Amino acid sequence: MRKDVDWERWLGSAPGIPWNERHFWHWRCYYAYGTGYCGDLVSHEMDFVKYLLGHGIPDTCVCAGQIARLRDDREVPDIWITTYQFEQLGRTVTFEGSMNATDDQPVTLCGTDATLQNRQSDW
Repeated sequence: MRKDVDWERWLGSAPGIPWNERHFWHWRCYYAYGTGYCGDLVSHEMDFVKYLLGHGIPDTCVCAGQIARLRDDREVPDIWITTYQFEQLGRTVTFEGSMNATDDQPVTLCGTDATLQNRQSDW
């Protein structure tokens, strides 16, 4: 595999380290290459929520996470919870995520009048 990758070019402005196949394939696990699973993937999940609710960009966002189960050399959390505030709309959206699931994780939308829950396998 190494002979097929220009490792120095792939690293770009990230710290120079010797070839590391794990860093190459699992780049989301290391802050040198991005913002982790949450920073990379939650924005796509939120696109769906913002589409359904008609929300734009949140006014504030707070996120907390930890490495809970996948105890390897990763640097980024494997579980997290994020709270988005849409102050002008008087609304809060929370997102809980985990890279630990072995089966479908349901999508749950909780409103003031009802709760909608669906499994990805139902889509």
